Amino acid sequence: MITDSLEHAGFYAQCSALAEAFKFLQKLSIDAPEGKTPIRGDDIYANISSYKTKPLNESIFEAHRKYIDIQMLLQGGEGIGWALQPSLKIKEAYSEERDVALFERPSNPLLVPLSPGLFSLFFPHDVHMPCVSLGKISVPVKKVVVKIRASLVEAAR
Repeated sequence: MITDSLEHAGFYAQCSALAEAFKFLQKLSIDAPEGKTPIRGDDIYANISSYKTKPLNESIFEAHRKYIDIQMLLQGGEGIGWALQPSLKIKEAYSEERDVALFERPSNPLLVPLSPGLFSLFFPHDVHMPCVSLGKISVPVKKVVVKIRASLVEAAR
C-alpha cells in the first residue's frame, strides 16, 4: 500500500499504466459524473461513486487479484484499513467473477485517513477496508477508484 498526495504521483508513475491512471486522476474534478469511465478499456478504468461512510464494525476487508486499486476522495473524508493477506482469516473465498476475496477484521486494524488530494494505492497483496467513518458520524463522500490490470504493472518491472 502507498498513500500520498496526488502532487507526488510522479514518483509512482514509473510504468505507463500507473502514469495513465494518475494523469486521469489529476484532471478529475468534484463535478465528475458517477459511474464507470473507461481509461484504457477494461485494462484501466475508473468507478466514481457517492456514499456515506460506515462505522468500523460494519466495514469489510477485501483484496483483489486481477486489479490494482488507486482510491481517491473527491469530497469528504474516510478511513481505509490496511493489512497483509497472510495475517487475516478468509471470510469469503476469492470470486474470480467479482475479483474479490473478503477477510475477517483484525482487532486493531491500521486505519489510514483519506481526504481530497490524497490517494491510496493497493496492490493484490494488500488487503484493504474502505468506507470507514473517521469519527462517530457517517459523512457523505464522493470517491474515485481507478482499477489497473495488475499484469500491466507486473510486466513493467
